[in-house]
Amino acid sequence: MKKLIVIGGGFAGLVLCNRLLDKNSEDFLLLEKSDKLGKKILVTGNGRCNLTNEDISVCHYHGEHPEFAAYALEKYGQKALEAFFFEKGLMLSYEEGRAYPLSKVANSVLDCLRARLDNGGGKDLIKLNSSVVGITRENGYYTVFLEDGGKYSAENVVVASGGKSGQGLGTDGSAYELLRSLGHSVTELSPSLVQLKTSAFGKFLKGVKHKAAVSLFDSERYICSFEGDFLFVDNGVSGNAVFNVSSRIAETKKPYLKIDFIPQCTKEEIVAALKNKVKTFGFLSATTLLTGYVHSSLSQWIISVSGLKNKTLGELTGSDISLAVARVKGYVAPIEGTFGFSCSQVTHGGVRTDEVNEKTFESKLKKGLFIVGEALDIDGDCGGYNLQWAFSSAMAAAENFV
Repeated sequence: MKKLIVIGGGFAGLVLCNRLLDKNSEDFLLLEKSDKLGKKILVTGNGRCNLTNEDISVCHYHGEHPEFAAYALEKYGQKALEAFFFEKGLMLSYEEGRAYPLSKVANSVLDCLRARLDNGGGKDLIKLNSSVVGITRENGYYTVFLEDGGKYSAENVVVASGGKSGQGLGTDGSAYELLRSLGHSVTELSPSLVQLKTSAFGKFLKGVKHKAAVSLFDSERYICSFEGDFLFVDNGVSGNAVFNVSSRIAETKKPYLKIDFIPQCTKEEIVAALKNKVKTFGFLSATTLLTGYVHSSLSQWIISVSGLKNKTLGELTGSDISLAVARVKGYVAPIEGTFGFSCSQVTHGGVRTDEVNEKTFESKLKKGLFIVGEALDIDGDCGGYNLQWAFSSAMAAAENFV
């Protein structure tokens, strides 16, 4: 009989177990359904592991009640995460507010988190290939049932098994059914931080990456905007600007993106400069009109869809220039859906936060049951916010056992 069973060997589960070991507490068992710990950690931040951000304010988090995250983020925020890893010999570096391990390699983080669990008798604390299929509570104790027929009992259970995203990395959404069986309710789930499907761009621009300001609309209703990387992919668009608007797609009926590929300049400024370019370089092809402002392939594409590719710069009228600028400053791309949970980085939705204590992360419905990280109805923007949330919630829950 253990004091605690932790379900899920991802970032949140590993942080929690390390916190217990920091306090010389080994009365726990970590159950991980896959054959390795922390698989999803290795693919975060394009394999560099974006751990946190200099700005972790609640405005970067989403859910029915995003303010639920405020207490844990304040108490166990960016500086606490830095200190946690520094105490284990891992330093962080920052790029545009985003924190990464100094090596820029996600394995550095995973190695740090699993070292004490893998060594020094730690294997007694871990059970891999342990898929949980049921949880019951009787006489003040929890029994956790495994797919292979095994079972373990403990006074407390922490569910740190993530959401439904990144399927194939150990997160398939099965934890939601376990929590429903214990009386919890789950909000509608949708993929977030995910590529969006659109046929607006064809294949010519595949692989082109550009900075852009992306605004999401539902019919004429404005939803949100983000600025950042924008990447053209097969049958859709990607990049952190797209990822950040993707969490709001589920609430739309007729979504479309309005994309500004030159957000740092006004239409008027660009038109004025291009009129000078046309006067000076009138002998050049019209496909060069936006060269120097955007990627050359994007320049050619904008001119082509504007019906101007067979002209020279000198043949362009003021209306032609205004049309091209209007498109590069506000191209409209209807959205046909997302690439789904298998491609998404995080799940939007989860266990309703009004059923969980915001300071201890203990269930209000079942004593001794704790829920942390992505399993809850809290998800963050792209930029280290989701690992920070996993850390903050795991640290808060760990304090109940040290």
